[in-house]
Amino acid sequence: MNLITSICFLVCSYTLTTESVPSFVDVFAGEPQSIHIKSTLNKWQCNNKEFIPIELPKNAKGIIYSVRTVKKSNFKSPQKELFKEVKSLSEKYDPTNIADYIKPNGTNRSFNLYLINGHENVQSFNNCGHYKYTEKFINKKSRTGYLNTENMEETIYFGIENNNDLKNLRVIVEVVAILHE
Repeated sequence: MNLITSICFLVCSYTLTTESVPSFVDVFAGEPQSIHIKSTLNKWQCNNKEFIPIELPKNAKGIIYSVRTVKKSNFKSPQKELFKEVKSLSEKYDPTNIADYIKPNGTNRSFNLYLINGHENVQSFNNCGHYKYTEKFINKKSRTGYLNTENMEETIYFGIENNNDLKNLRVIVEVVAILHE
């Protein structure tokens, strides 16, 4: 009986020690990206949109992202929140589900968010042309999500559209990449 218990213990401890622990990278190296879209009366000129490139590490299997609106007073020195939250939650949850447990704080301003793959599509987005997007989220005050990036280009883009042309829009973007072991 002791031999069976010992073998079971060895097999179980080997399984626990070889279980892969995901590694994470703060894509913007600890500096959240800030986007300010000024109010406009000429929406037809496409000046109510901005995009931000997201350079993916070569071995990224996905990203966890947070886009939140902020007040003017918090825009110059945004809080770095996402990386710490991801690291903390990764001890309890699967990395692909972590975004479900993060609730970013945002103001009452809403925006439209587009996740765009390909430089041609982002140029069309910025020039009010026809473009393809991976995902879109309309009238959001904040957005946190997970995106599988295994079959995507090394650079993806977040397109942000101000949906209230008479007010300025300030957003903070944070991205954490989940790396292959």
